[in-house]
Formats: sequence, C-alpha cells, structure tokens
Amino acid sequence: MQLNDGNRGKKPWYLKWWVNILIVLFWVLLLKMIDFLYLAGVNAKNPNTALNSSDIVIYIGSLCASLITIIAVQIGANHSKKLQDDIIIANATPCISINFQSEKLTLSNPNKDISKLNPGDKIIFTPVINDAEYIKADKRYFFNIDNGIRVIDTLTKEQERKLGTFIINSNGTVEHTTQLMLIKLTNVGKDAAVNFHPVLYRTGTKKTMQSIPTVFPLHATFYIAICFFRDNAEYGKYVLELSYEDIYGNNYIHNIQITIQNKGVIFEKSTCYLVSK
Repeated sequence: MQLNDGNRGKKPWYLKWWVNILIVLFWVLLLKMIDFLYLAGVNAKNPNTALNSSDIVIYIGSLCASLITIIAVQIGANHSKKLQDDIIIANATPCISINFQSEKLTLSNPNKDISKLNPGDKIIFTPVINDAEYIKADKRYFFNIDNGIRVIDTLTKEQERKLGTFIINSNGTVEHTTQLMLIKLTNVGKDAAVNFHPVLYRTGTKKTMQSIPTVFPLHATFYIAICFFRDNAEYGKYVLELSYEDIYGNNYIHNIQITIQNKGVIFEKSTCYLVSK
C-alpha cells in the first residue's frame, strides 16, 4: 500500500530493484574479477588461478548469505513501511456517527376543526421542520420518495400537502399518512471525509449519484431528511449509502438498511468498511 502523499511512497535508492540486480551480478562476476586482477600485467592466454572444494563452498556460502540478507532487508523494510502507513492512515481516518431521530414537525393551520372530525375524515396541516439541529446543521440533504427518489432543496406545495395530511382512523385517532425521517451525521473520526456523498436507492434497483460530493470536516454535523408518502407503492427495503474517502484517497462505504412498512420504519445501522486502499 502506497500513500498518495508526495514522496512518501518512494523507496530509498538502496531498496530499489536495480540495486539487487547489481549485487547479484557482482557475485556472478566475482570469479572473473579475481582472475583478471590476479593476472594483471601478465601476458597469459589461460588463467593460472584454480578453485578447490573449500573455495567453492565458501563462495556459495557467501553468495547465499548475501541473498538471504537482501531478502531479509526487503521484508523488514516493507513491514516497517506498512506499519508506518497504517499508523498514518489510522490518524487520518474519518468516522461518521449516525443517529436516527424520530419525526419532528410543527403542524399548524388545520383545514378542519379537529374536535368535529369523524372516522375517515382527512385533515391537512401546514408542516414545518422545526428541529433546531437540523436548521443549524453544516449541510442538509433532503430526499423525497414519491414515484421514485429525488434530492430536493425544499418541499413543493404538493409535497407539503402530502406531508401535512392526517386521517381519522376507526378508533378516532389521528393517523399520519406520510413520514419525515431525520438522520443526524457527525464526523467523530481523526480527520475530514473527502468526496462525501449520500445515495438513497431501493434494494434491487440501480443506484445513481444524486448529490454533489463535498468535504465532511472533522466534528461537523450533516443532516439527511427523508420524506415519503405512506402508500403500498413506497413500502419496501431501501439503502442509504454514505461514500467518502480519507485524505490519502482510501475509499469507505457505510450502508444503512431502511425498511418502510405500513406500521412504520425499521432503521438498521451497519458498520463502515474500507473498500480500497
């Protein structure tokens, strides 16, 4: 693993491949070098040096010792570099804390007198997201599930009408026909998350990037709001995927499973995992 940080991934000259080749060539050519030096200045066609059995054993032993030394130095250097890189990455790893919050709406201006409603009657309020942390968050994402999944900046009049629609059930209780999920994200890691972007898609469908990647600073708070209409067409399993990188370009993915059903929402947290280095 090499870090994308200037010269940090470059090996010193004494660990490069061509140095090892030179060392091997040195031992291969050593006998010729000795013979040449021994006969320097002597006009002779045939060498007058000879190797006995002990010379050959010493030569082979020295050659093996050199090869073992080269391999040991390489293994030690690679292991030391890996430990150093792991420490550097660990000190720069972002960590996204996820907190699912219950629906918080201020409902005002009903179109009917609540005290005079009968079972089956609909009542429409004006919904307002009044969560103080959502309003002051460093960044907010708003997903709307209605005949597909879209990223929106604000609710349209029709979406507000749907979000503010309630119904009186057979028990005389006001029942909400829509829901708004608020998900609080906080970077509690060691450094910023780079190219951060959330993607919401239905299980079994193709996911598409719906927001522009941004930087998620350390200790910053982002919010994700998911609004949907309670209808059979919207029930099912969804995945909220958080993708980001650390400052060295290592990729991380955090998948959160969300199940929408007629009785409510099941929010299953999952752990973040490293995709690639």
